[in-house]
Amino acid sequence: MTAILFMAFFQLVYRPKDESWTPVPTDWRRCLVFGILSAILVFVLDIGFHQHLAQVLFDEYPAHDFPQRPPAEAFRLMPWLFLTYLFQLSIFCYLFTRVYPRRGMGNAIWFGAWLGVWVVIPNMQFFVGLDKYTWHMLIIQVPEGAILTMIMMAFFEWAYRPRAAATLAATA
Repeated sequence: MTAILFMAFFQLVYRPKDESWTPVPTDWRRCLVFGILSAILVFVLDIGFHQHLAQVLFDEYPAHDFPQRPPAEAFRLMPWLFLTYLFQLSIFCYLFTRVYPRRGMGNAIWFGAWLGVWVVIPNMQFFVGLDKYTWHMLIIQVPEGAILTMIMMAFFEWAYRPRAAATLAATA
């Protein structure tokens, strides 16, 4: 999170020596709407995966002795979880427009795959610190994180199309 804030600050203050450089314009309304919709899509898919599909696909998921909050307490925290998804994943959509100004579906899927790895790095850290966080759970969650963010970025690329080839050529 701190890295994302520093990247946003850096973009605001840094200007290259080539003064002719201009950033690709952002259609903020479309970017926010489709970034938030992309985050909601991932939230719904992720909750659905963990509530239903993972338990069908994998024996003992999560492990019976894995430390968890009681269901009622976890349910009360869902709005906080939802807000973290909205904030983090919609920022990833915006970063995609900066990293790949010409975008494209291939770039969206590639960027999504890398984001997925970055999203689950805390899971890898929990794996080291918690003896009940098994290799099994880690092997499930790392690809799941990559697949979900690949879906998110593909959806965002498909939905957020404020560009024409001539506009991108003029701003590149």
